[in-house]
Amino acid sequence: NYTSDITVAIASGTGNLTGTATVAATAGVATFSNIQFDAYGTFTITASSGALTPATSSEILIVSENATHLTFTDVPATGLTGVNLTAFTVEARKSDNSIDAAYTSDVIISKTSGTGAITGVLTKAAVNGVATFNDIQFDAADTYTISAASGTLTGATSGNIVISPNVATQLVFVAVPTVGATATNLTSFTVEARKADNTVDAGFTGDITIAKASGTGVLSGTTTKAAVAGIA
Repeated sequence: NYTSDITVAIASGTGNLTGTATVAATAGVATFSNIQFDAYGTFTITASSGALTPATSSEILIVSENATHLTFTDVPATGLTGVNLTAFTVEARKSDNSIDAAYTSDVIISKTSGTGAITGVLTKAAVNGVATFNDIQFDAADTYTISAASGTLTGATSGNIVISPNVATQLVFVAVPTVGATATNLTSFTVEARKADNTVDAGFTGDITIAKASGTGVLSGTTTKAAVAGIA
């Protein structure tokens, strides 16, 4: 039969409690239907009424309605000079770390550390809270980090991205004939010094040597040639 007023108030947490904080009990029960907080974080509340022993709630997690910070996703750990990094994203996330799908503002990335220049489209509008960067590259070998910023959101900094020189890593035969005759020159063919992305390294001028890998006869002719613009 308790009908006195019961009042709720913040016990812990940074922010204000709003709504009808005092409600008269009906048959010993007071119902609070419009209580809210004006800041995000973890709160507890107390209930008090006259001489009764107060009660303290368990923790209440209040999340932001809007994005509060940026997060990098899928930033590659390695890359090559002058070659686009594998596509990665920057996400606008709320305080509970979920994506704010309503966020559509520009997200800007920039180099935080590393000696070379960053190129590509560095500003992208978020779509459903996500900005995708797919043409970012660096022009010098080094270890880089990049940062992301957007308006008043807390920015983000990536992990290390190790950029290696984009130089020849492999040799590739081109136009080797499939048939020939003894003691007769084969139709001319080339060997290319190619980079990891399979393009010819035009700066490669080292000697390239061919040798017999299988077969019973003897290979003759000029078997060592200096590459010119990556091709021997």
